[in-house]
Amino acid sequence: MLAAFFKSLFHVWIWPIQRYLWLSFFGSLVFFVSFWYAGNILISNIILSNSWLEVIISVLGFASIALLTWFLFPVIMSAIISIFLENIAESVETHFYPPRHSLEKLAIKVSINANLKFLVLILAMNIAILPTIFIFPFYILLYYAINGFAFGFEIFNMVASRKIAAHELKLLRKLKRNSIFLVGLIIALMQTIPIINIFAPMIGVIAMVHLFNDWKLPNNSKL
Repeated sequence: MLAAFFKSLFHVWIWPIQRYLWLSFFGSLVFFVSFWYAGNILISNIILSNSWLEVIISVLGFASIALLTWFLFPVIMSAIISIFLENIAESVETHFYPPRHSLEKLAIKVSINANLKFLVLILAMNIAILPTIFIFPFYILLYYAINGFAFGFEIFNMVASRKIAAHELKLLRKLKRNSIFLVGLIIALMQTIPIINIFAPMIGVIAMVHLFNDWKLPNNSKL
């Protein structure tokens, strides 16, 4: 399993996959340029009788925007990458595992919708456990358990559903449930490490594609 993740670190930079990094990077830039522009307009429209107070508010306002940009840029970029997970999985399969049988290629609209649903699920589950943040050790355990489950099984379903029938998917998911959860747990851990969290969903998908192609069903035939 760790070998699959190590391979993924290098495979991120292969062009068919790397282009989604650039798309996400420039998408994030557009978002934050708009964010700065809107913030500048908002701060510029604050008119007070005390000029010194205006200066202080302006400085604090721009400092806040800069701080939010620093913390949110990886989050936004990671979120945009998540929209392209299906496309990334397809690129890995095409590059490393030429199909032994015809695959149904998802339409762009369907692919983006599926990835958005995945992103919404992750966000919703994390918002749902926020009240437990005051019980810190319990929150940490719950955070990794929920995100490990969500990342692991959702990414597995995304990868496997393109290659095998539904009954085979359910069987393989049952047989490999511990491994799938462990993959998700590694992704969840990566999500909490600065800078690395940008690449976590992408690395997770690439690793899952490699693992999926190594796994076998009970008839001992590779997928």
